[in-house]
Amino acid sequence: MKRDLFLAGLVGWLIGGAIYFLVSWVAKYFSNLIYDQMGVTLVFAALGLIALIEIPMMIFGVQRMARGNMARSILAATFGFYVSFAFVYADVFIFLTGDQTLGNVLAALSLARWISGGWIK
Repeated sequence: MKRDLFLAGLVGWLIGGAIYFLVSWVAKYFSNLIYDQMGVTLVFAALGLIALIEIPMMIFGVQRMARGNMARSILAATFGFYVSFAFVYADVFIFLTGDQTLGNVLAALSLARWISGGWIK
């Protein structure tokens, strides 16, 4: 099962990363909705906090799914979506603020999510 989760996380990370790359490229051609530094900081803190709070909740949920008689394909798909969803927060942040650096920080949380699959037994 560890291999299944690793591969599902890899697929989720690759798909999420491709979409993030596309959104980062497209966002350059649109005006940003939030310009001031305080607004950028608040949006970053809110999205980052949500992305971090999700990690223990999702690990708990996926562990419960793994202990039950859930199909391995559903478990792997859930984990893949969980890994890729950190890119969604980064995409929203980039569209709102245009700040690529902090968007990359939010996108990097997907690696933490992928690594957190090691705690699933």
